[in-house]
Amino acid sequence: MTGQPSGVKRFGQHALHEVAMRDLVSTTYRATPVRTDERPAMSQLVALRVIGDGLLAQPRAVEGFLRANDRVSTVDHPHVLRVVDVGEHQSRPYVASVWRDGVPMDRLLADHAPLPVWVVLRLGGQLAEALDTLHGHDIVHGTIGVRSVWVKSRRRGQPSSSVAVTSFGTGHLLAAALRNAGDADAASDLLCVAPEQVRDARTDAFSDQYALACLLFMALTGAPPFAAPTNKALLREHLSAAPPAVSSVRPELDPAWDEVFSRALDKDPQARFENCRTLVRAAGRCASPDTGGQVQAAVAPETSPVGDDAAVLVPQPQPQRPRRRWLRGALVACVLVAVVVVAALLTLQ
Repeated sequence: MTGQPSGVKRFGQHALHEVAMRDLVSTTYRATPVRTDERPAMSQLVALRVIGDGLLAQPRAVEGFLRANDRVSTVDHPHVLRVVDVGEHQSRPYVASVWRDGVPMDRLLADHAPLPVWVVLRLGGQLAEALDTLHGHDIVHGTIGVRSVWVKSRRRGQPSSSVAVTSFGTGHLLAAALRNAGDADAASDLLCVAPEQVRDARTDAFSDQYALACLLFMALTGAPPFAAPTNKALLREHLSAAPPAVSSVRPELDPAWDEVFSRALDKDPQARFENCRTLVRAAGRCASPDTGGQVQAAVAPETSPVGDDAAVLVPQPQPQRPRRRWLRGALVACVLVAVVVVAALLTLQ
């Protein structure tokens, strides 16, 4: 490994730095592409996702993984981690995406949930923008969840207000991975699985909307809408159980939230919202007035994607300034005095 620092591991044309995340089907590394002279190009950090050994015997699933990421590489959106390289090294598939300092969403929820309503709406708006954009390109994610949403780091330990969708093509591999997975291993990957995916493996834009609703529920309450001690029991919950009323879990929320989640988590995909943006707009109408302009900022217009810089720096809702009635009264008095003075001058003439 000429030119490589001692102890640095390689995967093909990438130098591996550390493990960023593991899920049922892959390991994601913070990595650096290696130039032809064998020196890392340190300005080009990537998230390198490598498929696990146990799934290499699933050629059709692997092909689906590669095909899905090839299609995602054509999408440029601030809340989709941009795919820059897709390929195989020694018959092992991989995908490289632009690196962002951050953590998977399960870490954000573990550290900060339940989140303030305006933060939930902001993050939900970004995810809705990304998912609807992907659906416009006929790309369905299929496994949106706490480990396929990446949360950008923010200083001073505050919850970040910028997320990006990643981990594409997992749906082609997840079914095979579940056969040998224990309940503890699989739990996170099944928290947002839509009923139709359980029934007949059918996945479409409404399935991604269901998964987004599960994430919003967790962000608001700190708990998933469906939970069970085993994989089979959890899948049965998705198939037949009604979600709990979010207002019963978090009483300060308006009961209108319950109707939003009841519709977005309906077992019939056709009964859900028209798209993900519509879901988040409906949620925004449930927010109390004290969230101020944050509700409107959370859901961008359908023709105007939210920029990354705007998404990162979201101020806390500011209290309204007290009305200065005394100032208005003083102005009115001054006007009246001026009128009297002018009238008196006219009389003297």
